[in-house]
Amino acid sequence: MANKVMVELGDEVSKLAGVITQVQKKTRHFKSHLAQLQKTITSIKPIIETLPIIEMMDKLNKHLGERREETELFIRKLNEAQELITTCANVTRWNIIKRVHHMYKLHDLDESLWMFFHIDIMLPMAMDIKEKLLRERC
Repeated sequence: MANKVMVELGDEVSKLAGVITQVQKKTRHFKSHLAQLQKTITSIKPIIETLPIIEMMDKLNKHLGERREETELFIRKLNEAQELITTCANVTRWNIIKRVHHMYKLHDLDESLWMFFHIDIMLPMAMDIKEKLLRERC
């Protein structure tokens, strides 16, 4: 089950990276924000696609029960990011208010993805690992 979830996560991250690349080619006014978001996605992607993490998550899920809610929330955030980025592609350069509004949204999205991944995904995983190590010592 964990393998399926991690593959699903990897697919969603790859889709988002593709959407960002397409929008970067199409529009000029969100380049820096999209580049930062692309940087965040490329830093998250290798961690998700790493095989030892998938195997470790599978083993932990068997012992501790599944923790699918974190990954579902992350997938939902990635889908919301895709929607926001595609709407950014349709903002005209004359509509300054929408451009500024979407720039703030892109910035907030980048921060929320980064924080969500490091707090809501990595922290419970680290806690699960420590719990397992504690159980093995006892």
